[in-house]
Amino acid sequence: MSNFLRTLAGAFATSLVQTRWANATRENQTELAGAMHQGQSTLDGMIAGGASPESARVMLTNIVEGQSVMLATLNTFAAIVMCFAVAAALIWLAPKPKGPIDTNAGH
Repeated sequence: MSNFLRTLAGAFATSLVQTRWANATRENQTELAGAMHQGQSTLDGMIAGGASPESARVMLTNIVEGQSVMLATLNTFAAIVMCFAVAAALIWLAPKPKGPIDTNAGH
């Protein structure tokens, strides 16, 4: 039963992290696209450099998407680090065992 619950909790946590990561990517992409005030001049520069209008748009979209994934990754890992830090700090709140510890039940 313990192994099942541990596996279930791991799957649940993985699902939560993956969902948060995907949502953060979309949010960051929207924010980056909205903050790009010179997007048209960037596209014009790419076209002047020899890119077709469609490929210039695709290149700019890929750049923004790549940066939004990186920001989402940083934010997701920061949240995971905070969870691990809290979990590590909780170790000191666990009660100390009283009396000798029986190590015969180990491996």
